[in-house]
Amino acid sequence: MSHPPMQFRLVGYPPLPAREDIIRTVLQVDSSAGTSDPAWVRVNGPGFSVEINIADKTPLTEFACHVRGEIWLSASLRLCWIACNCARSIQGAHPASSIRQPRPTARRAGADTVTKSWWARSGQEASVKATAAKLLANFERLFVPASETILVDASLCDHAIQAWYDKVTRDLEVEGFQALGDFTSASTIAARKGQRPPGFSRKFLSADKKIRATAIHMLAAKSGQPDTQIVGLNSEFNDGRFLRTTNATEKWDTPDNLFVENLPRETSPTALAGRHRARLASHIASNPDATVVVMQSLQDVFDSESRSQLLTSAFRRRRGIPSIDELVRFGIARQLAQLVHQEMHETKRSAL
Repeated sequence: MSHPPMQFRLVGYPPLPAREDIIRTVLQVDSSAGTSDPAWVRVNGPGFSVEINIADKTPLTEFACHVRGEIWLSASLRLCWIACNCARSIQGAHPASSIRQPRPTARRAGADTVTKSWWARSGQEASVKATAAKLLANFERLFVPASETILVDASLCDHAIQAWYDKVTRDLEVEGFQALGDFTSASTIAARKGQRPPGFSRKFLSADKKIRATAIHMLAAKSGQPDTQIVGLNSEFNDGRFLRTTNATEKWDTPDNLFVENLPRETSPTALAGRHRARLASHIASNPDATVVVMQSLQDVFDSESRSQLLTSAFRRRRGIPSIDELVRFGIARQLAQLVHQEMHETKRSAL
């Protein structure tokens, strides 16, 4: 897909430097730019290509950019940065507003409007809206604390899954942990309508009652994808802070008072326990007034989990929508994530 040329013109400043100086600036921004023809500098990237037309004239007051491709936003931002650098090379550092981008419209469109307009012409607007609606619904479900936890029968699982839980149990028992039972949420059981739940969590408590651990095996959502196997260790402090060490890949941001360390997925329960204890000792050493909450019973474990979930739910509720970085962690290309993020903003505003 080819988009209308973008023409950058400096307004209210001296002329641009010579063409070779602009090419030098382009190469500073993208060293892979093609400069064999100085009149048509070429910049290529994933999903887009750009041709920068620089006239051989003095004084030089403008240059034009031709953008092609479905994923063009990175290219546009890169070109704006080139234009800004050209302005700075003339007379110190000037704001981006010193660069005017004429468009054949009655008013100057903002960056979000331009983005959505070009995306709409690419035929992808419906996809953006659908993605935004789905992810926003999933995000808002995180606002709600987990429902009641109930016991499940692990023997209903496949032998391979039982074997994984048994190995985790053996590893943690060596580290002084005791298994407390296998659990899932009541809402999960209700949603499955009598079918086997996709997974459950096995709860553990350390001998000193200061660390709770959870092992979770979740069946893959789609055929051909690997199952998810996670072990996480948590400790709570009397000042409302939490310490977590896990082999899970965190995709959602976490509150500042939840200190999370994510280790590689293949990290063993033994290594996780050792690392968590080292972090716990370090935190106590650097915070002498901090006291670890002692959990004497299974109910104490559930209560600690609930406080952690309430903390995280409140944090997400304040956020309102996922950040662009969170969307990228879920596998969405950053250019699309920016569009989805803007669509979420508009959806929230329209709901007010």
